[in-house]
Amino acid sequence: MKKIILLILLILIITGCSLKKEKFVPGTLDGETNIKEISDIFTLTIDEESVTAKGLSLTLTNNSDITYYLGNAFKIEKKQDDKWYKLKMDGEMMIALSLRSVDSGDTFPFNLEWWPWYGELPKGEYRIVMDFYELEKARYYTAAEFSIE
Repeated sequence: MKKIILLILLILIITGCSLKKEKFVPGTLDGETNIKEISDIFTLTIDEESVTAKGLSLTLTNNSDITYYLGNAFKIEKKQDDKWYKLKMDGEMMIALSLRSVDSGDTFPFNLEWWPWYGELPKGEYRIVMDFYELEKARYYTAAEFSIE
């Protein structure tokens, strides 16, 4: 009887450990990206000096002659074998950028920290992808590449 109880406890411990291993791992790829077209309506400029494993500073510029609105989230993708792959996130992202308008010619500098959703990123080539839209129109994407050394 003791052997059966010990065996059951051992199985539970092993199962618990394997479940923990399947939990979010920073930098894990989550499939090839489906973003085919990156628009030049917005330009993202990264301050290279600001890049860390946890975040960066960047400036968004509206190059069009109309007002656009920023989407409510961003994505981090990793380059591997000349293809971009989404990184897995830990939980849902809610950013206070939604309904932020950027008028024609305006620039919008801000700091971006991804560590709450992606953790600290290991060395590699990455890009940040942000979405924006014109009211009641199509959604567009812009991206900027950066490296973590």
